[in-house]
Amino acid sequence: MRSKKGISPIIAAIILIAIVVAIGALVANFIRNYVNTQQKSIDISQQGVRCATDVSIKLIEDAAGKKARCTSPETLSIDVQNAGYALQNIVLTAIGSGPDAPYSDTVTIQGLSAGQVSRYSLAASTLTQAPSKIVLVPVIQLPSNPQITTCGESTVEIAASEIDNTT
Repeated sequence: MRSKKGISPIIAAIILIAIVVAIGALVANFIRNYVNTQQKSIDISQQGVRCATDVSIKLIEDAAGKKARCTSPETLSIDVQNAGYALQNIVLTAIGSGPDAPYSDTVTIQGLSAGQVSRYSLAASTLTQAPSKIVLVPVIQLPSNPQITTCGESTVEIAASEIDNTT
């Protein structure tokens, strides 16, 4: 008589079930990690959309149609209205050329609530004449993200022709 060597069908079925369960657990873990990564990507992309669509600052013009004024040889004044999402702050940079060399003065000013209007002034020793360009960059902080986000898509630039230099 021949003796059969091998495993019983019941043990083979149990081993196959264990292998299928282990492979299923690996696939489920891979899918869970993939979904979490995609969710983080979506959150970051929504942040970019918020800057492009919800953040808006407007400059209030004076009676002469100027958006900025040199109120003294060293002081620049701008009236800003927040027409969108609440701003953490605004980075204001005045760019121009002085008697000695080109200059660039930057100041970070406190943010604005939605709809708020405020006057900002930049006082700097390098402002011996009106700047050739002023750049305002809004910065926000979303409740879901502790990091601040610079909204380059919503940057506002003021050309030299839009600056009143009648000091």
